[in-house]
Amino acid sequence: MYDIIVCGGGSAGVSTALFAAEGGKKVLLIEQFGELGGIITSDCLGYVMDALDKKGFVEELRDNLGTVIVPESQNFKFDTEQMKYYLERRLIDAGVEIMYFTKVCGAEVEDGSIKSIRVMHKSGMESLTAKVYVDCTGDGDLGCFAGCGFDFGNDDGEGQPMSYLALVTGVDREEVKEYTNNHPDVPNQVGKKNLLAELAKANFVPTYLQPSLSYIRDGVFNFGINHQYGRGIDHKTLTQATIEGRHEVFRAVEALRSLGGKWRNLSVIATPTYIGIREGRRLHGEYTVTVQDMIDGARHSDSVCRAAFGVDLHGKTGYTSEGVSVVPYDIPLRALKSKDIKNLYMAGRCISGEHLAHASYRVTGNTFTMGQNLGKYLAKNV
Repeated sequence: MYDIIVCGGGSAGVSTALFAAEGGKKVLLIEQFGELGGIITSDCLGYVMDALDKKGFVEELRDNLGTVIVPESQNFKFDTEQMKYYLERRLIDAGVEIMYFTKVCGAEVEDGSIKSIRVMHKSGMESLTAKVYVDCTGDGDLGCFAGCGFDFGNDDGEGQPMSYLALVTGVDREEVKEYTNNHPDVPNQVGKKNLLAELAKANFVPTYLQPSLSYIRDGVFNFGINHQYGRGIDHKTLTQATIEGRHEVFRAVEALRSLGGKWRNLSVIATPTYIGIREGRRLHGEYTVTVQDMIDGARHSDSVCRAAFGVDLHGKTGYTSEGVSVVPYDIPLRALKSKDIKNLYMAGRCISGEHLAHASYRVTGNTFTMGQNLGKYLAKNV
């Protein structure tokens, strides 16, 4: 038996497992792919947001891997392959057991607690047991299988769109700086407008009307021009979204390349292992993070993270804050503790919160920090 089983090796899962193990616990981390980092690596994102004043692990990652740092926010771009390797070595050195190519697919619940979970991997089905389980799947998969209540999307059941990103090469940073969203000489929105106009010049209209080309390091850029709609917790939707997203990325690159000049050598070097999902299930916790919390700048004695990112609600024309002005607010441990299952916690974007609140706290500066402090708490209390 393990002390803690963490399901999901994204930003929240990695940090939960790492800090629990460094606190002396026997920890198993289950990850469905052969890499760590979740959306920031598997979707080619390469970006940590809401990083200002985040001490500990976020600070460590920025200092060791940050390739482009925004001074006023401390948000940073990074090389996704370096991030995968760095996270893996940190967990191995801390004694975390990693089980790649494994997906949680069920849970046995008895007297309000998870007795065991079922996983599927190349060797077949297996039952695993622990004292405590942590759902860091992003989509609340474990909580759902265990029978937890959850919410999805807005009042109409519509969630935020998915994004199929890519890594591209073949352009010079200075030659394309007016089309990028992270060059010190060009404001973010100006770069996006210029890129949209350049795509229009090539007779291409992207599904995301605030497209971005972000410099990561010499020869490598993040390319974001895609939005896919539908429930990212449905396998048929995910399949179709992935097919359409990849098709759009290659068509957009071909369109820009047709303009010649600075775009003549533009090419795709990587596409996602898994499409970027903004919103999955939000599991019911002992506390629900609300819009009012953000407006009031709520403080909690059991805070595991102070979030400051604005409401970032994506739609067909770009994104909006829905008029909500965010004052830095606390996310309490209670929002990471299941309301329905005694020995289940969650970290990352599947914690307990309202739709618009989720549109703020879901970014990785917060999810890394939630996991870090949940891991420390579990190390002392399991």
